Amino acid sequence: MTVYNIDNDIVREFKSEREMARYFNIDGKVARAAVDKGEYQDFLLVVKEISFRKTIYVFDSDTLELIDKIYGVSKAMKSAKVNFYTFKNLIENRNSYNGKIYSYKDKL
Repeated sequence: MTVYNIDNDIVREFKSEREMARYFNIDGKVARAAVDKGEYQDFLLVVKEISFRKTIYVFDSDTLELIDKIYGVSKAMKSAKVNFYTFKNLIENRNSYNGKIYSYKDKL
């Protein structure tokens, strides 16, 4: 997220709400509420919707066709409904799970 002042100058960029809470020395709940509202004190908060983390490609295990592109590991884990270590194992070994194969590469 990017923090702008009243003059629309960039003050600082944060990777997470936790980082913002530490910087402003506020509670995490206050930081989450400020991000949802889009402002904190006299600052405007702009959240980037797209994660800049690794893109996960989801393929059909039968046809090996690309089904979906998920931006971020945590979103992909929620989609697959597995924990981190299981998901890591699925990607590294290219194992099929619920008819899907997960990969960091856009082709199998």
